[in-house]
Amino acid sequence: MTTSVVKLNHVSYHYDGTAALQDVSIDIKQGDFVAVVGENGSGKSTLIRTILGLLSPQTGSVELFGRPQGQFKDKSRISYVSQKAASFNSGFPVTVEEVVAMGRYGRLGLFKRLNIEDKAAIQNALETVNMWQFRHRKIGSLSGGQQQRVFIARAIVNQPDLLILDEPTVGVDQKHLRDFYEVLHLLREHTSCTFILVTHDLNVVTDLVTKVVHLDHGRMACNCGLKEYSELGELTAIKPYPVKVLVHEGTS
Repeated sequence: MTTSVVKLNHVSYHYDGTAALQDVSIDIKQGDFVAVVGENGSGKSTLIRTILGLLSPQTGSVELFGRPQGQFKDKSRISYVSQKAASFNSGFPVTVEEVVAMGRYGRLGLFKRLNIEDKAAIQNALETVNMWQFRHRKIGSLSGGQQQRVFIARAIVNQPDLLILDEPTVGVDQKHLRDFYEVLHLLREHTSCTFILVTHDLNVVTDLVTKVVHLDHGRMACNCGLKEYSELGELTAIKPYPVKVLVHEGTS
């Protein structure tokens, strides 16, 4: 049986009496690539914050890697990349290599020195996203798309089992958008990570997605495979996000 990485059981959360999540149940298995979609205000951010442990469900429960969330202590198994992980101006005095090294300090402690293993992990992470050749460049001198690659390298430097990407391409132009999704393909190819991607554009990841979670006013409108999701428009009241490519080998 495939291991559950994230399991939400009838989770609800309210802000000032307004439901952000309503009776949401999800079971994300090891190796899944889950796309989370929905309009603004549908509950996507609340869902991600709940999985990360930043919010506690008011009803229901969350399990991570088969353990109740409150008992799960190995935070290095989970990494997160936000909409804009950081914004550096051209004069910011930190190199690409130093930014990725920040991802190791959670294990080491802020004032510990990097050892050979740490340096190898940094190199491997930068090579995975094709940014090793920029390691001595100042982070602020890179384009937005290149910076996002560096942030992903920082997120994977500890070889996490779960990578959560919260609309990571907001504000990224089309060229760098393509570059970014090339990185996702590389990660999918070279790691055994489970992915949760919040996105407004399913078409660029149709050959990666194993499951679509569509939230509508905090409720689970859909939790299904890509092909099933693409056929929902005729059958339900929700409006699925457009999917041009319907079937890929290994996608249900």
